[in-house]
Amino acid sequence: MPEPLALAERATGRRALLQKRLVGGESSEVYKVLLEGGGAVVVRLHADPSVYAATRRNLELLAGLGLPVPKVLLEERGALVLARIPGTDLRFVLPQLSDAQIGTIAERVAGYQRTVIASLGLGRGYGWVGIGEAGPHATWKDAIGLKRQTDARLLAAAKSLGDYLDHVAPTGHLDDITGKNVLIENGELAGLIDFDVVCYGDPHFWLGLTAAGVLADCGPRELRYSNALTAAFGVDAAGRRAAAFYSAWIAAEFVERFAESEPTEWRARMEAGIDRWLTEAAS
Repeated sequence: MPEPLALAERATGRRALLQKRLVGGESSEVYKVLLEGGGAVVVRLHADPSVYAATRRNLELLAGLGLPVPKVLLEERGALVLARIPGTDLRFVLPQLSDAQIGTIAERVAGYQRTVIASLGLGRGYGWVGIGEAGPHATWKDAIGLKRQTDARLLAAAKSLGDYLDHVAPTGHLDDITGKNVLIENGELAGLIDFDVVCYGDPHFWLGLTAAGVLADCGPRELRYSNALTAAFGVDAAGRRAAAFYSAWIAAEFVERFAESEPTEWRARMEAGIDRWLTEAAS
């Protein structure tokens, strides 16, 4: 893959002085590159160039809607250089934020999500793709892999939702602005990042993902953010049940993937969260 320093220099015309690999890049290698004279850019690298096929266009469309997203400065095969938005992932600063700050951040994030939903409308098919592209799945159940699920608890919860999952519309929305990809600077929302794809499906899945991620990364106290987000987004009773089901589903996946590398306390709190969300989904 290309060298981050060289990419930064080609993108800016300035000398790159230092690079630092950032944590949290789950599929991409992500680097902060400092520039001579001050400032920095972000370099993202991926072995599969198709991962970034829709990223520039997605960002341009979202910026046009008024979202605080980064600008692409350079795009090469398997590499992106982006203007850096100062800030730290929300999950790393949640414990230091007041309830009032969390409420304000949740209102802004929910507002941006509503703007995107109104603009993207309904898609052609379900799943995770670039804005306007056809989703690869014929149904929402196929997109989330319900047919592959073997956990009896989750299957029972899905059944308890009745025909809700059968009638989910392929609604375009931002899927991964959760406890990560939401940048906070001085207690305020500074920007939103990582938009290689959007989701066409149930926006309540985003709320479920946020809650499960916050519980995994920050603990039960910080569910005050996902609770504030749900309130700000405006969710009816059926939506709350669906979001709880998705939270349990995703938390169970986290346990399956990460339990061996996490302490016993982590698994205990995740299992407690799963039990609570399954009860809410069935109520």
